[in-house]
Amino acid sequence: MQVPRNDENASLKTDVDLLRRVPFLGGLEDSTLARLAAHVTRHRFARGEPICREGHSCAGVWIVVEGSIRSVKISAGGRFQILDTIGAAGTCSLASVLDGGCCPMLTEARVDSTVLLLPREALLEAIDADPRIGVAIARYLGDRLRGMTCQLVSLSLRDVRARVALFLVEEAARRGRERTDGTVSLELPGSQEELAHRLGTEREVFARALRSLKDEGYIEQVRGRVSIKKVDRLRDLADSS
Repeated sequence: MQVPRNDENASLKTDVDLLRRVPFLGGLEDSTLARLAAHVTRHRFARGEPICREGHSCAGVWIVVEGSIRSVKISAGGRFQILDTIGAAGTCSLASVLDGGCCPMLTEARVDSTVLLLPREALLEAIDADPRIGVAIARYLGDRLRGMTCQLVSLSLRDVRARVALFLVEEAARRGRERTDGTVSLELPGSQEELAHRLGTEREVFARALRSLKDEGYIEQVRGRVSIKKVDRLRDLADSS
C-alpha cells in the first residue's frame, strides 16, 4: 500500500536522512540526495506480504524505513531458504535494477514494515550524473557478494551443528554482551524456525544442534537467550567440522 505524503517538506527531509544512511548513497551531497528523494514513494507491507516476486520485473530499489524484510527461495518441494534479512536503511533488488533482469528470489515483509521505492530510472540517471555512485555501488555489491560466498561455503561444507556454532559466534561478535565472568550473552534474532531456514535446515534439526551444544557445555540456553561460555571454543568447533 502506497502511503501519501501529508507534509511534503517534512517528508522530503525524512527521506533524505534515510537515503544518507544507505551505504552506497551516504557520501553524496544533500542536493543530490534531495533530487533522489523527490522520486521515492513510501509503501507499507503487512507481515508476509510480497514486495518483489521471483521472476517478476523490478520497479526499483526498495529501502527499509522501519521494520524488516527478507529474501527467500522456495523449492518446488516446499523447502524454504532465507537468503538475507534486511533492516532499517537496508536495500533489496539493486542488482536487478542495474542489469534490468527479473527478481531472482521472493522478497517479503518479515514483520509489518514501511519501505521506500527508489525508481530504477531515477537511480540510473543519478549514476550517469555522478560516477561516484557507481563506484560506491560496486563496493557495496562486492561486499554483499563476499558475504553470500561465505554463506554458501558454510552451507555446503559444514554440518548443521557447525553452522549453528558459527552463527552463534558471528552473532556474539555483532550483538553480544560480555559479562564479568567472560561469557557472552545474546538474544536469538528470530524464532528457531526462522533461524533454521537461514541456516538451510529444519526447526527440529536446529533445535537438536542447540541442545547438543548445551549438553556439551559450549552454551547455556534459556528460551530465546543464549550464553556462550567460551567463544573461542565455539569458533574452533565451527572451523573443525
